[in-house]
Amino acid sequence: MGSLPIPLENIHILYVEDDLINQMVIKNFLHLLGYPHLSIVSNAKEALDFLSEQDKHIHLILMDIGLPDMDGILLTKTIRQSENQSRHVPIIAVTGNSQQNYKTKCLQAGMNDFLSKPVEMETLRAILIKMLA
Repeated sequence: MGSLPIPLENIHILYVEDDLINQMVIKNFLHLLGYPHLSIVSNAKEALDFLSEQDKHIHLILMDIGLPDMDGILLTKTIRQSENQSRHVPIIAVTGNSQQNYKTKCLQAGMNDFLSKPVEMETLRAILIKMLA
């Protein structure tokens, strides 16, 4: 079992997802896995507003692709353009589309990894450990 350099109680995850059921599932998984700090926003505008607040320190973003106002691929590109050299937040695609060319598109947009829906808790745990190590 891998370990994290940051204690779980200090890790803050942002989940960008418009579906309430998916929000609840991931929230419950993260709670069971010991991640107490989760912020959820339901669209790209809320995500960009949240990330622009100076006091917010996010360690990882879980990004739905099918958002109502901007798809997660374009949102990821926008986030990557606004990052400075010293800060690169891992972004994990969370989508029902698991085709290889779609995964490639997500990675080319600047995402670090890919989770297929329905998300399995152990798969989520493994990706979190890998991305936060």
